[in-house]
Amino acid sequence: MPENNNQKGPEVLLMRDIIQQSAEQYGDKTFLNFYDEKYSFREIRDLSNQIANGLIQLGVKKGDHVCIMMDNRPNYILSWFALNTMGAVMVPVNVFLKGEGLTYIIDHCDAETIIVGQQVWSTLNDIRPELKKLKRIIIDRGEEGDRFEMPTKTIDFSEIITDDKTQPKVTLSENDIGRILYTSGTTGVPKGVLIKMGPRKDRQGLGNWYKPEDIIYTCLPLFHGNAQNLSTIPALNSGASLALGRRFSASRFWDEARQYNANWTSFLGTMISILHSQPEKPEDKEQPIRTVVAAATPKEIWKEFEDRFNLKIIEGYGSADGVGGMLNVDGRVGSIGKPLPSCEAKVVDDEGNEVGPDNVGELLLRPKDPELRKLKTFVHYYKNEDATLNKTEDGWVKSGDYVFYDSEGYFYFADRKNDFMRRRGENISSWEVENIINKHPDVLESAVFGVKSGLGEDDVMAIVVTHSTKELEPLDVVKWCEKRMAYFMVPRYIEFMDELPKTGTHRVKKVELKNRGVTDNTWDLENSGHKVKR
Repeated sequence: MPENNNQKGPEVLLMRDIIQQSAEQYGDKTFLNFYDEKYSFREIRDLSNQIANGLIQLGVKKGDHVCIMMDNRPNYILSWFALNTMGAVMVPVNVFLKGEGLTYIIDHCDAETIIVGQQVWSTLNDIRPELKKLKRIIIDRGEEGDRFEMPTKTIDFSEIITDDKTQPKVTLSENDIGRILYTSGTTGVPKGVLIKMGPRKDRQGLGNWYKPEDIIYTCLPLFHGNAQNLSTIPALNSGASLALGRRFSASRFWDEARQYNANWTSFLGTMISILHSQPEKPEDKEQPIRTVVAAATPKEIWKEFEDRFNLKIIEGYGSADGVGGMLNVDGRVGSIGKPLPSCEAKVVDDEGNEVGPDNVGELLLRPKDPELRKLKTFVHYYKNEDATLNKTEDGWVKSGDYVFYDSEGYFYFADRKNDFMRRRGENISSWEVENIINKHPDVLESAVFGVKSGLGEDDVMAIVVTHSTKELEPLDVVKWCEKRMAYFMVPRYIEFMDELPKTGTHRVKKVELKNRGVTDNTWDLENSGHKVKR
């Protein structure tokens, strides 16, 4: 385990000040590696300012919400930094969203501007008529360059890069909003979490471990909080270098780590299980990564994975809409660790009574800072006051997750309290999947839930009830979903029933369906030969 080097990075809060001071302190040192491209701290600052000034010339103002929807690439980070430099709000959008789910987020966040990569342009174009608030579409042609023909009434990203490298003169405070991170909508429609312009002090647990000589590799998508909060911002704070991959690939992961000579990385979801399932190679230990910050590491393969690849796993727990989190710095197998120094935790039963060791209950967190505790709420959702007020109770933030802790104070994740699934490292709302399936003209209603997969996460199962006179094939449901939702949301298992089991208040008995699980009558997408397109 690396020691805390007590290097705090720039003692500032505003993102633009961190960018500025890092450029002054580290200058020509490489901040960003992207395959054959390299950008120094100074270049990152200058380009961010040039783009910020270009956005201002287009009419983007302080406080405006601007969506970014593109794959991992340098212009993603530069756009994010530019927006925060000029006081605009960055709204990252999952590149796999389609149809109504995509329309909802862009419309709900009141964005008038979107910066989109050419790879997902067609997805955005499909819903363009529905986006009544959108005034500006900026397209990054990426590697396609001039081969990509710019559509009408769009702006080429290269045209917004001005020659002006000066920082825009905009008055900002640490309480101005810098980002809106949308949850996956696990209890209904997605909620937009407001993140202030100053990176929260309770998210800096790892920043003090990184040193300027470290290289942090992430292939996680930049639209996720993990790549933002555990890789990009800490690297900027500490003077470390960020090595960016396009996406996770089991066959390329270790080769890219070697290419970058990275010694840190982050894993989510099934990444460890997928890498562990690859054939062993003599060079497995001969890779540079020595520390992995992970979530949901299967305890059965924890130590074997560490030994095979000659590294250390630091298990963690947190969420975009939480306060603080957990970190397992001691390597206790199966544990999510203990609360970060900035927060306190307790476990309560369904009646809100605190429970003792080895008893499962909901995890509640609160900041240790007495000034923060005076606040009515710690978490704020955009245009959703009810959700904001319901998130906090008596000074504690409700996690929505079931955990337990042992006699030594180590916490362990037990289950998710809300009815949602996790697949391919993504949270999936059963409500959202059901809503889309139910819009099929031949479907009366549906129930969607998770069944355990071989990788320790969930596979999506849908029980479908059709109108009495209609016949429907499972593949028809898949193709309907494939056009209207992200690939990881498309159900693997589909079964038809005459009616859904319900309570006296007409609520679907999902526990009963989950316990029933996959049956002989269940259709399996993986055995059908059909491949869902990403």
